[in-house]
Amino acid sequence: MGAWKVSPVPANGEPAASPLPTSAVYQSGATLGLVRSRNVGVEAEIAVAISRDLAAKSTPYTLDDVLEAVGGLHLAIEIIDSRFADRVATPALAQAADLLNGAAVIVGPERSAQSWPELERQRLRLLVDGVEAEVTTEGSTTANAFAALVWLANHATSRGLPLMAGTVIITGARIGALPLTGRHLLLEGDGFEPVSACVV
Repeated sequence: MGAWKVSPVPANGEPAASPLPTSAVYQSGATLGLVRSRNVGVEAEIAVAISRDLAAKSTPYTLDDVLEAVGGLHLAIEIIDSRFADRVATPALAQAADLLNGAAVIVGPERSAQSWPELERQRLRLLVDGVEAEVTTEGSTTANAFAALVWLANHATSRGLPLMAGTVIITGARIGALPLTGRHLLLEGDGFEPVSACVV
């Protein structure tokens, strides 16, 4: 798998998660060809990249295990789409079977994971065709992201799909989903290098 998407940990229950194929992962500056539909949207995310394998083992992974395996932090743009006629009205289990609507992930340059920002206050700014689409300065916490990553490491291993070096994990929308109406996407974030993509 090229990537995983995992939601923030809810107050009750478990996060939602889905693997994404390598073919869905792009680097900043990529040009993507998409069939436009009412289901296509764009989200702004924080991603992590795994730098060493988290293979199956006899005991559950801990936070220390997972943080040692995180090679870097990145801004990421997610393009969402659905095989169903109405993404919003599709039941949750059907969306899970549809890769949680994940169509593509564009990953920005790496920031060191030695010092994590407090993601609850992370400022992100999404521009579409040079026009500001949305700005946020709030979101789920760094502690929540840690909990989601630990849960995912153990969940993926239990499903026979352990997190391997090179895997990118997006940690939930901080902007969006917004309708994808333009072509040129740019995501900026304090303390991060920007990520961009062109959708044709």
